[in-house]
Amino acid sequence: SGNISGNYELESWQGNNGLLYLSGNNTFRNLNLTGWWLYMNNTLSSGRGTIMFNGGGMSAYGTAVTFTNNVSVLGDENTGYRTENLATTFTGDWNLTGQARNWYVYNSTIISGSITNGGYYKYQAGTLTLTGAVSTLSLWCAIEGGTNNITPNTTVNFNGGLTIGQNGGNTGAMNISGGTVNVSRTTTPFTSDSGSMNYNQTAGSVAISTDGSGGNPAIWIANNGGTSVMNISGGTFDASGCGDGMYLGVRGVATLTIGGTGTMILPYLRFSHPSTTGSGTINLNGGVLRSGYFTKAGANTGIFNFNGGTL
Repeated sequence: SGNISGNYELESWQGNNGLLYLSGNNTFRNLNLTGWWLYMNNTLSSGRGTIMFNGGGMSAYGTAVTFTNNVSVLGDENTGYRTENLATTFTGDWNLTGQARNWYVYNSTIISGSITNGGYYKYQAGTLTLTGAVSTLSLWCAIEGGTNNITPNTTVNFNGGLTIGQNGGNTGAMNISGGTVNVSRTTTPFTSDSGSMNYNQTAGSVAISTDGSGGNPAIWIANNGGTSVMNISGGTFDASGCGDGMYLGVRGVATLTIGGTGTMILPYLRFSHPSTTGSGTINLNGGVLRSGYFTKAGANTGIFNFNGGTL
C-alpha cells in the first residue's frame, strides 16, 4: 500500500499462481507484466511509464480504475480478472509490436486510446470496448468469446480482416453503436467460422472490402458450422467492395435481420454454398437491403421473409 519510486522498471513475475496488489501513488519508470496477475485500485499505481504486457495480467480491484499509461504488448495480454466485474480503463495508446496477440478479457476492459501495429484474438467472456480513438489493426483479428463494442466517435480499421465466432462451442459478439469500421483483406475479409456469432449494429458506418488477390472476394457467414445472427437496425453495412458478395449460412445456420433505419449493401447475396449443407434466413423488417441479385445454392435451405422495408 506504500509508494514505490525510482528510475527503474517494476516487473510483476510470480510464476503461475502468485498475486500482487498495488494501491500506492507509484513513480517507477515502467511496469513489466511477465507473470500471473497484478491488482491495482489507484490510477497512479501503474507508475509513470509504459505498461508492458508480456504474458501477465492486470485488473482493477475494489473500485473501477482508469490508467493513463501507454501500453506495449510483447506477449499474451490478460485484463479484468477480478470477480467484482469492475471496469479497467486505459486512456493511453496500445502498440501490439507487429504481432497478432492473444487477449484474454475476463471483465470489462475499455480502451480510449488507439490500438496499432498488429492484431488481436479476443478470448474469454468479458467485454472489450473501443471508444473515442482511431485504431488501425494491420493483422487478422478474431472475437472467439465475449463481446467487442465499438462506440460513436471511434474509427477502427481492421486491415487484416475480422472473424467473429472463431472456434466451435464459443460465441463471439460485436456491438456497433456508432463510429466507423473498415474491414479489408485480400480474401474473405469478414467471416464467422465454426463458433457462433452475434453481430448487432444500431448506428455507424461499416465498410467491407477486398481485392480478391488472396483467392476469395466474399463474406462467409457460418462458414464452418455454428449459429450466426446478424441484426442491423441502424447505420450502414456496405460490402459493395466485396466482388463476390455474401454467402449466408455456408456450413452452419445463419440469420440476417434488417430493420429500423438499417441499410445493407451487397453486390450479391447467396443462401448457403453449392458444395455445403448450411442454411440461411433473411428477415427484412424495415430499412433497406440492396443487392445485385439473390440466389439459393444447390438444395440447401434459403428463406426470405419480406416483412417491410425496401428491397
